[in-house]
Amino acid sequence: MNRLARIFWDLQMEDPMGLEEFCEAARAGRYGTSSPAEIAEFLVEVEQAILENIELKLAESPHLAPLRQEKIEETTTRIADLRRRYGPGPS
Repeated sequence: MNRLARIFWDLQMEDPMGLEEFCEAARAGRYGTSSPAEIAEFLVEVEQAILENIELKLAESPHLAPLRQEKIEETTTRIADLRRRYGPGPS
């Protein structure tokens, strides 16, 4: 697990914060030095966890199936935007 992901998930138990707020804090050095590549890796890991959670919730509540694609698109769009802003620039 990515170092930032460990910190993020631990914080969610104690004092939840949004992804953008966390990325901003990581970039500012609140959790030690965090490179744009490390932040991007963190975001990929969080995206995978969110998408897995969507599937889990659908298995538990099949009546939510019509929302599946919408929630997946919202998640991937949001994470892509954060990666663009906090991750490494184009190579």
